[in-house]
Amino acid sequence: MILLDGEKSLYLHILEILIPHLRSGAVVLGDDTKQFKKTLAPYVAYMQNPKNGFQSISLSLGEGVEYSVRL
Repeated sequence: MILLDGEKSLYLHILEILIPHLRSGAVVLGDDTKQFKKTLAPYVAYMQNPKNGFQSISLSLGEGVEYSVRL
């Protein structure tokens, strides 16, 4: 499991570094997706595109959480 809750502009970059180490079924949580909607739009779009190997849904928990599972 990965919890992304640091510098918002680095979510996608950090994820790209970690993807080779993720097994099928790994969970990735991206925090604050509603609060930083514009900054995190590329991250959310990437996670919600099935071509990138994840199944993802936006949750209305707190300031928003993108809940993603590696396929």
